[in-house]
Amino acid sequence: MCISASPNRDALFLCPDFIGGISIRKRNNRVVVHLNDTELSKLEQDTATAGMCREKYIRLALMGITIHPRPPDSYKKVLLQLSAYGNNLNQIAHVVNATGKVTTDQLEKALNLLEKTWDYVEDTL
Repeated sequence: MCISASPNRDALFLCPDFIGGISIRKRNNRVVVHLNDTELSKLEQDTATAGMCREKYIRLALMGITIHPRPPDSYKKVLLQLSAYGNNLNQIAHVVNATGKVTTDQLEKALNLLEKTWDYVEDTL
């Protein structure tokens, strides 16, 4: 059995290496790396910025994958709102395509939605 730190690093939990004599680990090779305080601090900062554990961060870095900072939690709300604005614009476009005509009211609604979208993105991000 191994002892692993939980994601919040406040508590420890046990994880079994074997169940019924069969290894359940997909990664059976362990590598120990010694870091000085500066290197460990940099690793902790980078993993927190990326929003992932040390092990995953190191594996991705070894594979040459570019690791980007985790987007803020507010991005989900922004995407949902932008999706709603996009759906409204799509409905207007569908009516215009079906009828082949555009009214001033439809154009004003579309322009208003585009302005709301731009303002929302500017205010949120």
